[in-house]
Amino acid sequence: MISLIGIDTVHKRAEPARFLIGEPAAVKGVPAAVEALKLLYQLAFDDLKLQRVYGTVAADNHLMIKWHKSMGMQEEGRLRQHLFLDGHFQDAVCVGLLEDEFRTLTLPRMNALIRSSQR
Repeated sequence: MISLIGIDTVHKRAEPARFLIGEPAAVKGVPAAVEALKLLYQLAFDDLKLQRVYGTVAADNHLMIKWHKSMGMQEEGRLRQHLFLDGHFQDAVCVGLLEDEFRTLTLPRMNALIRSSQR
């Protein structure tokens, strides 16, 4: 399950959310996460004609930050002590992807990952 929330057609931006792909054993070796994110970005940039997709990730969630960066998002900043999780405050890392970055960097990378898994 993946969604696009906070769609702002005036400022041409939205936020990906609910990034739940399923049971790890069921999707092992299948680029389900890459394919789902590619479809979401295509919806945002091709269909809705947005300029950017952005979001925040808990600073302690190192794997999700790494994942977003590997899919082309750039770290844009940090909101200090923005989230109260697991009994303590932690920073939120702000990430974003612009439409031209999607076309030149992210889409080719996603297509290569999908192709390589089909061999």
